[in-house]
Amino acid sequence: MSSERKKLPSVLMILLSALGVLISLLVAGASFVGGSLEMNAAADTQMFFTLGMLGLIYSLLNLPALIYSIRTLQGKESTPKIASLFRSANYALIVWAVLLAGGTFLNRTFPYSSWLAPITILCVLIPIWWLIEFARLKLTRPAPAHEWNTLTIGLTLAPVVIMTIEILLVILVTVVVIVLLGFQPDSLSGLLNFSSNLDLSQGGMEQLDQILYDLAQNPTVASALYLVIGLLAPFTEELFKPLAVWLAWKRPMDAREGFILGLISGGAFTLLESASLVSQISAQDWLSAVILRSSTGLLHIGLSGLVGYGIAKARSEKRWGSMILTLLGATALHGLWNSMALLNGFSTTALPMSESPAVSAGGVISLVVMVLVFAVVLFITIKLNSKLRNSPLSTLPDLLDTTAMAE
Repeated sequence: MSSERKKLPSVLMILLSALGVLISLLVAGASFVGGSLEMNAAADTQMFFTLGMLGLIYSLLNLPALIYSIRTLQGKESTPKIASLFRSANYALIVWAVLLAGGTFLNRTFPYSSWLAPITILCVLIPIWWLIEFARLKLTRPAPAHEWNTLTIGLTLAPVVIMTIEILLVILVTVVVIVLLGFQPDSLSGLLNFSSNLDLSQGGMEQLDQILYDLAQNPTVASALYLVIGLLAPFTEELFKPLAVWLAWKRPMDAREGFILGLISGGAFTLLESASLVSQISAQDWLSAVILRSSTGLLHIGLSGLVGYGIAKARSEKRWGSMILTLLGATALHGLWNSMALLNGFSTTALPMSESPAVSAGGVISLVVMVLVFAVVLFITIKLNSKLRNSPLSTLPDLLDTTAMAE
């Protein structure tokens, strides 16, 4: 019975990774077929091909976990690898720069070319890999099986859990907002008028942006938006992005491994989010979108590494306070970033229609705060790497201990 229990995680991982490969291939096939239809506009065709390439990449990334899980059932252990991949990631970053130039040329010369699909996926994937290797530079890597299992969970199970919870939270908040608006007849009638006047064929996305901006002027709606985007969504994501670290609770794990597996979990989530968003970007915005998503990937990767570190500290050293504080800290930074991005979006939407100094100041302040959040996450990631690298496993420092952080 004990032997069967030991095999259960490997069996479940085989099922999960095999399911990931199968679903990814089905999505890729359906996307390529959809992109081949002659009725599609050029932009739709390019989007379908990009999603198809993403499906192929997903299937390939799920394969190692499947192979390692089978080997584990056969009694073949996976030993940690000491060699760093940071130099290889640096070379890949040079390739990334070349691909950016090639993608920009294609967009200007042959907009929505099918060749842009693999370029887009690689331009999203390479910076994510580089950020992970940068964050774990000179740290002892976990066993390859643990790394690939973490990646598979981050690509398959974690997004489903996160999206399901976020959808339920949005529904709950929407119901509460409708109930509250019921006590504000003027606001409710205004909301209904906005909905009935929405005609995207006449105003395009500019009209939708303006209507969303007008709706946000209602305190109840604005509070709901910031509650979801600034608190509920960040907390849900930071709690469940490192799902693989939570699922490994029963096996020995030090803070170093928790940090690295958290980084990989964040990278998996970033790949899904960034590739999905960039695939829908217009040709003229492609370059800026790719660069922006590449830089903001640090937010998901660094914060997920921080939470993974806290989970491992709780697991190995019973440092429950570290786990709670790292989770709350990650949620606060993520929520602040989201809130400032929302504020910046409203400010940008309103600027062509209003020269209000308050609106202009909101856009500037939001950008400054987002840069500061980015800098804080970068600092935490570098500092945590340094402390984990220079400390024996038995005396790993607490990131939240100011004396340990002091130089």
